[in-house]
Amino acid sequence: MIRAFIAMDVSEDVRRRLEELRKHLERFGKDVKWVPVENVHITLKFLGNIEETRVNDIKEVMQSLACRTKPFTLKAKGTGCFPSIKKIRVVWAGLAGELDKLVFFQRELENNLQKLGFPKEDRPFKPHLTLGRMKSPRNDASLARAIVDNASFESDEFTVDHVTLYKSILKPSGAKYEVLVKMPLEG
Repeated sequence: MIRAFIAMDVSEDVRRRLEELRKHLERFGKDVKWVPVENVHITLKFLGNIEETRVNDIKEVMQSLACRTKPFTLKAKGTGCFPSIKKIRVVWAGLAGELDKLVFFQRELENNLQKLGFPKEDRPFKPHLTLGRMKSPRNDASLARAIVDNASFESDEFTVDHVTLYKSILKPSGAKYEVLVKMPLEG
């Protein structure tokens, strides 16, 4: 069994900007497990623990969508949290740009994976980049203020030109991601 998810990556320039933002927010969020900047991505579908034999079927779904999808542009924009600013669990940076293309790709991916037996998400897809997860509510009021104060955060645009199936290896130091399939968008 492997723990897997499908995602789209951000550019190195965006990672640098997110690192600056994260370092700023770290001063206010004392009880947050911050995501290493190299692990930041746009999650399209968390698959959970799967048999390795399923990778080829997943690859075929990814390929069928990637060959019909042209690269598109996005940028990181704004900050926020789930589920709400009064009860922070996840700190994120938002996305802007050609979101319609991202949302369409994710919906088609979800529908096609459902045909393979992967259940659909209960929650609607909300494109974002996870920056950190709260370990406890300590200092959440100051973090909430910092999130609101950084709502104008914005990166340069980046091109989304591939989709990736990742294997997630959980370690005490944090998750390590290994590329299983990287599929270019060729539409």
